[in-house]
Amino acid sequence: MQTLPESNHSTYVIPGVSELTGVYQDAPMFDQGEDVILYFRLTVDKEPLTVEKYELEAVVKKHPSASNILWKGLLNVGLYTGTTAGYYYVLMPSSASGLFLPGLYYLDIKATEKKGTGKLVKDVTFTAASYMFSLKLSAGSPNPQLRPSVVIEVAYNPLEQVHTYTVSKVEPTLPTVVDITA
Repeated sequence: MQTLPESNHSTYVIPGVSELTGVYQDAPMFDQGEDVILYFRLTVDKEPLTVEKYELEAVVKKHPSASNILWKGLLNVGLYTGTTAGYYYVLMPSSASGLFLPGLYYLDIKATEKKGTGKLVKDVTFTAASYMFSLKLSAGSPNPQLRPSVVIEVAYNPLEQVHTYTVSKVEPTLPTVVDITA
């Protein structure tokens, strides 16, 4: 289990000051075929984002610009509230992560204002938080044949605005066939 940093969606922008988007950290890593559990806090204008005012949805993609959604979590079905207002967690079951290739994945939490709760005329939809996580093969992975020949891991340091790419070759994980009748 991993705890992710706080996110704060703010509607206020200070001209000429760049916003610090995050703190450098490696993406949490899970084994293919285990439950992916990520804890986080959501805020809007420094107030907890609550399910009374917002509808939430979790979306997992292989790449932020990918058109296909690999997994979606809705409130109480993959996306759950914590014991304190504004705290949530995503639980992607092992049956879903067992079908994914090893590598880096992107999780976005989308929030939509419920009708009549917003400050503007239109109910606003926005990305409340974006996170990354990695899946790797292990001895207990259910589908070791689901693997690329090369795995690319990405780490981003927002302070220096540098992406670090690590390319690793993956050796076959299937055993060689042995004739035990001979």
